Amino acid sequence: MKPRTSAVALAAVADVVAVGSWSLFRPGYSTDEEFTLFAVRGIRAHGLPLLPSGLLYDRGLLYSYASWLASASTGFELPAFRALSLLSAAGALLLVRTVVRRVASPPAAALAVVLVAAGAPFWAVATTGRFYAPFLVMCLGVLFVLTACPRPYRPPVCSLGALAALFVLAFLSRLTHELASCVPGSRIPSTCSGISPALAP
Repeated sequence: MKPRTSAVALAAVADVVAVGSWSLFRPGYSTDEEFTLFAVRGIRAHGLPLLPSGLLYDRGLLYSYASWLASASTGFELPAFRALSLLSAAGALLLVRTVVRRVASPPAAALAVVLVAAGAPFWAVATTGRFYAPFLVMCLGVLFVLTACPRPYRPPVCSLGALAALFVLAFLSRLTHELASCVPGSRIPSTCSGISPALAP
């Protein structure tokens, strides 16, 4: 990537982290953040994300346990949960940069990062203590894997590694969001094209 376009993309990521950090300690709750708080307190008390009603809260299990670790490490609750989302959002921007650079060009990658970072939905997930930003990372991770091997030929090792990575992402995505089951596996046949060219799209 040319130095100028790389600097633009990385500056956008740095701006997101810097600006987002100001909102970590804001008072009150954003939408559904109380569920994360209850889940973490349930883990702290019982080892499981139990709500005050005794119901097992199985949405975003991976995020709930990561939030529990973040809270235990920092001594904060909501700010720690939001920090996880903010770091995930920054990672998502880096993945956008890499994926778009592979399929298009360095200027397009820089533009994509800026446009994503400027979007209101992105800021909503980046600064809220919920599992949506980590789930975005998982989805972009799928694209990262699928664009990693050169076309039209993929060595078998690359294809086998990509296939294994997709299954790991599928597992982690399911733990991050319960509706993620089909996302990472939707392009598995094309990933296997290095093993069997007949499976290529």
